Amino acid sequence: MSDIVLLNKHQKKALVIELYNQGKTRRQIAETVHMSFKDMADIINEYTGEDKQVNKPEKSKDSRAFELFLQGKQSVEVAIELDMPADKVEELHVQYWRLSKLDNLEILYHEAEYSLSLLLRLHNILKDKRITKDKDISDLIELANWFTRS
Repeated sequence: MSDIVLLNKHQKKALVIELYNQGKTRRQIAETVHMSFKDMADIINEYTGEDKQVNKPEKSKDSRAFELFLQGKQSVEVAIELDMPADKVEELHVQYWRLSKLDNLEILYHEAEYSLSLLLRLHNILKDKRITKDKDISDLIELANWFTRS
């Protein structure tokens, strides 16, 4: 008869950890347990608490800025947290809008460049007066046009 003993998954895992604690090399462990280096490394990393994320490169400031915008952070918060100049944060915010399919907001931003405060004020007035439907706004514009012609 053969001396081969078949181990289940949990027994193999326990054996990998035991051999690791005995100071065996990964090659010796792999030969003993008949397991791939990847599976064995996963068990050892889980046991030692080594995070697989450790080897990942740090994200760029641009990527981190996009994540912060996605979390709803204001431009000034992004600038402070990432220690970035305002111009760069503004450029990234516009790129974020484009990536988020907020192209109309980007267009409005560029067209109204210095009038954003007026647009925001107009928006707040319309909202306060509950003029929020396209039809209501169209009627209001027609009324304003009528007054300017008279």
